[in-house]
Amino acid sequence: MVKVKTFAYDAAICRVLIEYYSRSRKITDLERYRAVVAGNNKETTIFTAPERTALRTPPSQADFKLEVADGPAVPAAVRNLAPTVIARLGKLEVRVTDDPIFRLMSAPLSGPNLSFRFARSSFYEYRFTAGLLEDELNDSLASHDGNIHAILKDPANTLPIREAILPEISSLTQYSGRICGGGLGVVFAMARGKPHNDFIIPIQTRSAKVADGQGRLSVLPKAWHQHIADPHEEVGIQSTIYRELFEEVYGGAGTEECGRRLSHDWYFEFPPLKYFRDHEGAFKNEIVAFGLNAVNGNYEFAILLAVIDTWYWSTFKPQMKPMWEFAQIEPVSTKDPHRIADLLLKGNWAPESVFSLVEGLIRLHKIEPERVDLPDLRRELVSDDAS
Repeated sequence: MVKVKTFAYDAAICRVLIEYYSRSRKITDLERYRAVVAGNNKETTIFTAPERTALRTPPSQADFKLEVADGPAVPAAVRNLAPTVIARLGKLEVRVTDDPIFRLMSAPLSGPNLSFRFARSSFYEYRFTAGLLEDELNDSLASHDGNIHAILKDPANTLPIREAILPEISSLTQYSGRICGGGLGVVFAMARGKPHNDFIIPIQTRSAKVADGQGRLSVLPKAWHQHIADPHEEVGIQSTIYRELFEEVYGGAGTEECGRRLSHDWYFEFPPLKYFRDHEGAFKNEIVAFGLNAVNGNYEFAILLAVIDTWYWSTFKPQMKPMWEFAQIEPVSTKDPHRIADLLLKGNWAPESVFSLVEGLIRLHKIEPERVDLPDLRRELVSDDAS
């Protein structure tokens, strides 16, 4: 029996999903992502394909399009659990707003071209349908005292929403059958000069007030892919990358907080963001991986945004401000392999952020090896029977 201390992405949650999906592992080419850190496995619930890791594609060169789609049918199990979750979030004073989001409709996992099709949806539509997969899993672990065998013995009763929405690994790529929300995790690396000669990467601990990932470690920014002003202009993830950098790292107010309608890229007026328009070639902005999260069926883009100019960190560091979405932030040096290994192995991580951080660090080391001193770090794509 695995005793669950906190309902985060620990070994118990990974194990229940590994065993749950082992029934259907031969139906799809998807494989589960694992990080190997200093010879130790760090399991995740991210599924991907070999051609969607180790990428080096600028977001502006990927193909993003917007289409129209009807909402999927809502299973009875979703309708049964939703009122309980709504009441729980209210009691915990979690901030949940019905913001627009992009739901994924198409994303080929092979081939040289990155092509993605999205439709418009809302956070409520996601949170109280597919978003309940995570609540159900946490509740089931709690009610069974972490006994994975008991949960998997009768999943029709213990995990009815998962049985209806994501019963097999192949269901992850049946995007239109659910509100497939998601977004991106950014490894934001800022170069420092002598004597450090490294990059600083901010790592956040998520606040108890956010709707997902409470209390977990995450890259910063970590964001839902959504539009604020113009969905056609903002369907490319580069808009979300820079907007969330403005809001999460520099404490900028969103359009809805400003009380006025602005162009979709208003944040580039702010000097730390204006830098990225004025200094093309002095930074790397790349999609480094793409995957799907079995916890909730979300899509995940792993992004590297690396600023090579050393003056960026020294100039704009004073303008970095905390925001309500994270409880604390730790600047991590890429010349501290022991701290990186310790964080990855001992930290309470959201699995998509392990995915983003590892892929970002591997790519960063290839770009600027003299500034990056990693622990023994590599990715593995595994079938569930290899876990």
